[in-house]
Amino acid sequence: METNQTRIEPKTGRTQTLLLAGLFVFVFLAACFQVSDIDLGYHIRTGAYVWEHHQIPAVNTFSYTTPQEPWYLHQWWPATGLYLLDQFGGVYALTTAKCLLACLAMWLVWLAARRLCPPDSLWPFWFVTLATVIGRTRFFERPDFLSSIIFTLLLYLDIRFGRQRRWQWIGLPLLLAFWANTHGGLVYGVAFLFALSAGEMAEVAGRKLGLLKRPEEPPMTWRELLIRPAGVGLGLIAAAVSLELINPHGARILLVPFQF
Repeated sequence: METNQTRIEPKTGRTQTLLLAGLFVFVFLAACFQVSDIDLGYHIRTGAYVWEHHQIPAVNTFSYTTPQEPWYLHQWWPATGLYLLDQFGGVYALTTAKCLLACLAMWLVWLAARRLCPPDSLWPFWFVTLATVIGRTRFFERPDFLSSIIFTLLLYLDIRFGRQRRWQWIGLPLLLAFWANTHGGLVYGVAFLFALSAGEMAEVAGRKLGLLKRPEEPPMTWRELLIRPAGVGLGLIAAAVSLELINPHGARILLVPFQF
């Protein structure tokens, strides 16, 4: 029996490696299409302004009719990155970076799916393939693509570490603070975490009321249930503080998605 396992495990490992390599080639090619986003020029020009003036603009310097209108620039460093890529290699550099970022995003999705499936399951590969087919319409040279990658990172880390206090009260706040200075899509991550917490609380309440029965798993205590919401609260505080230190409009940047 041990001899058979020794023969099978390397074969399974090689198969997984080949499938993963083929999956990355597929994702790279799926993202390899010409620039088609009409906002790319605006983002590049925004990044050029930040790079040349070494500051985040507080007013709409690009507007002719309302030049002093407040400009809540929430994606300043991704825009700067797009500008530097354009200066380095033009469209080819932008497209290549986009393809590599798409591979990174789908790799994080694959890691998250793999933790929810048996080690030799093929479902993570099928899931990522379907996700690539659906999501490639948003594989653009845009700051919100980086926001999507941070979301997938949040998904993976939450699945891996769950309600561990070090993650929820240290790692999560640091991630949300970084996300807040990347893109306003932070709101999606916060909503996702609150939805998870609400689902857990509903499950515990249902079990206590006798509506749900899962005797094989001990019910969580309310103290355990509050670990994630506390982490989200600390994360929002960390995001607000970081914005106050970095962005001229401070924590008001967190309201940008709601204004849109």
